[in-house]
Amino acid sequence: MPQFGEVQSALAKELSQVPTLTDQERRALYFIENLKIVLQAQNYARGYLARKQLKQLQARHQELKRIETERQLAIQREEEKKRCEEETRRIEEEKKRIETENRRIEEEKKKIEEERLRFAEEKRQIEEESQRVEAVRQKYWLDNSRSILKAQSLWRGIICKRSYSENLKLFKFKEAKIISLQARIKAIQTRKAYLNRLKHFNENQSSIIKIQSRWRGRHAEKAYKALASLDNPQVKILQDFIHLLDDSDNDFEEELELEQLRQLVIKLIRENIQVEAELSDLDVKIALLVKNRISIEEVVHLTSKKAKQSLSPDSASPEHQFSLKGADKETRTKIEHYQELFYLLQTQPHYLAKLLYYCNKTSGGNVTKVLENATMTLFGYAQNTREEYLFLNLIK
Repeated sequence: MPQFGEVQSALAKELSQVPTLTDQERRALYFIENLKIVLQAQNYARGYLARKQLKQLQARHQELKRIETERQLAIQREEEKKRCEEETRRIEEEKKRIETENRRIEEEKKKIEEERLRFAEEKRQIEEESQRVEAVRQKYWLDNSRSILKAQSLWRGIICKRSYSENLKLFKFKEAKIISLQARIKAIQTRKAYLNRLKHFNENQSSIIKIQSRWRGRHAEKAYKALASLDNPQVKILQDFIHLLDDSDNDFEEELELEQLRQLVIKLIRENIQVEAELSDLDVKIALLVKNRISIEEVVHLTSKKAKQSLSPDSASPEHQFSLKGADKETRTKIEHYQELFYLLQTQPHYLAKLLYYCNKTSGGNVTKVLENATMTLFGYAQNTREEYLFLNLIK
């Protein structure tokens, strides 16, 4: 093992010696010491070379683009030149074709003119021939007119007989179908005419009634004047008034008796209606008696009072504020107004019909019954033909 002093001397000897470096080592040492600067310089150099190469490439691209554009323009000019030449050649050919067509048209015109002249000559010849034939035919017809007419009549007779026989066979073969078809057509026409006439009557019913009444009145007035003024009236006028000659005193008395019986029937009907009203009132009172236990004396008193009023002679015609027994002008005006009102209600049934329907729908049965009684009174209980017709029209 060496001594410590020897180690120290050996180390001092090694440190005192200066090593010698080669050029490659010095270059490597310089490169290591200035690595960032070298890399930066390399980057600058590479960027400069890249920009220079890019500019060269751009200049080359622009040159190539310019060359390509010039080539395209040259190609377009060449194509335009070819197209112009082709168009010029086509125009020349079209001119030649038009000239040829014009020459052909001129030739066709000459041919057409020649054909027209030939046709005119042929037409003239045909007309001359037709005139000659027509003259010959007219002469033949004049010479043989009777024979021709006879032959024509015979031929037409044969044709008509043949057609008649064929139609007769067809009709006999299909007689049932034809009769059925005719019946259906006539039924449809008759039904259509009837419906149209009925529709016209329904639409103008009021006008028709007025016209009929005025015509009948005018006719009756004219016939009566003729009967009264003429010494020898017509038979028809006598037929219209012959029923008046049959009237006698017995007929007049029978009519008076019938009128009295009618008035009696109306009076009895009114009394029956009044009795029914009293019976309904008594039913109500009895129901109230049972329900509320009112005194029997009150019921008896009310019943006796009603009976006395019904038996009294003044009960049928009580005096009230609407009495029309006076003879002054105001009373006559009221009577005229009531007459107009009753006539309007009789001849225009829709007013009463709407009133009855509304009262039956909204009110009770008592109001409806009172209105029905008033309606029956308004139409006189349908005792004559007019009132019966008007009442049936209201019901309808």
